[in-house]
Amino acid sequence: MQYLGKVSGHGVLKRMGLAVADAAYEIDVFRLNQGLVKASGEISLNRDTAESLAGVSRMQLLTDAGELLEIKRPNADRPLGRYLDFEVTGNLEGVGNWRR
Repeated sequence: MQYLGKVSGHGVLKRMGLAVADAAYEIDVFRLNQGLVKASGEISLNRDTAESLAGVSRMQLLTDAGELLEIKRPNADRPLGRYLDFEVTGNLEGVGNWRR
């Protein structure tokens, strides 16, 4: 596995196309041994927003660059704290300028 870079910024967390909350995010991008690119990260949330997302596994993140990323919570059954861990599941071109 090779670390390719990090993207961070402020955007909007969405669920079923509707804005849920403003989101500060960090996304790490890796190239796997098979040549595939994988991205995962975390979003900082306030407690009320985190509680409203309990059990929700699929959402979208609209980045400050205007890219709409499909994301999923791999452990949606676990309670959320202040941070929501996620994986980018759609096209990684929308992850932004992560190259070093």
